[in-house]
Amino acid sequence: MSLKVLIRRKLPPGQRDEIMNLVKALRSRATGQAGYVTGETLQRLAQPDELVVISTWQSLEDWKSWVNSGIRAEI
Repeated sequence: MSLKVLIRRKLPPGQRDEIMNLVKALRSRATGQAGYVTGETLQRLAQPDELVVISTWQSLEDWKSWVNSGIRAEI
């Protein structure tokens, strides 16, 4: 069974571009991780400083491995 992870992010004023670059870097690196299936970033139309990042993983163990990885911590 797969696992969906939803992360809500509220971006600090004036840091939207920087944060979006970090979100893209995280997704780019996650695609090479064992168990990663897919991901997407959704933005609220009425409040563009709020995002929801959704990723799908093959298992909880795969997600935990990514969360605790040095690559993710570095980014």
